Amino acid sequence: MLNWTEPFLPRQSSITELSFDERELFPFFRVSRYYLKNVRSAKQKAELIAILDNIRSVHNAGSIFRTADGAGFSKVILCGVTPEPIDKLGKLRQDFAKVALGAERAVLWEKEKAVGNAVRRLRSEGFAVMALEQSPKARSCFALPGRLPRRIALLVGSETEGIQKKTLEQADHIIEITMYGAKESLNVSVAFGIAAYALTEYARMTKRVI
Repeated sequence: MLNWTEPFLPRQSSITELSFDERELFPFFRVSRYYLKNVRSAKQKAELIAILDNIRSVHNAGSIFRTADGAGFSKVILCGVTPEPIDKLGKLRQDFAKVALGAERAVLWEKEKAVGNAVRRLRSEGFAVMALEQSPKARSCFALPGRLPRRIALLVGSETEGIQKKTLEQADHIIEITMYGAKESLNVSVAFGIAAYALTEYARMTKRVI
């Protein structure tokens, strides 16, 4: 039977893809009542997903998980060398959990080796992929297009090299955060937080409640 008190979500799984009867058949799906209540009305809501490509720092990855949870993101896709919340033995990494503070249990996540595969799959599922990167083609994350699909994926790249050119070419939109000081960029987890809440606010203002 399901344990309704522990909001733990398994890796590489999407609870929204299972019916209630199917969830009863899989005892490893332990989902809170709150989460199920939100899943039932998911078709009417915005769906936000994060794609992390080659994030090297455990601290940055854990921080992004915590922010993604707070901003209402339903899933985080970990690409390349981005650290996972669990180790090779399937145990929770304490260094990751120390930063994520439980968000690694509240947000679905999956591992995808190649970011290109993740982007193509999400686009085929109806997601608009928003790449957070400095580019002549970028627009401010606070000046999003007037109409976007209900499903949006926010893509961020590595701490040092950002998003690769070939990956940028796959994205539907490129967004950036305007810098006004001497430095040209922000820490990736900080930048993700700003863009994530910009998307959340966009969803709220367009009546697509998170």
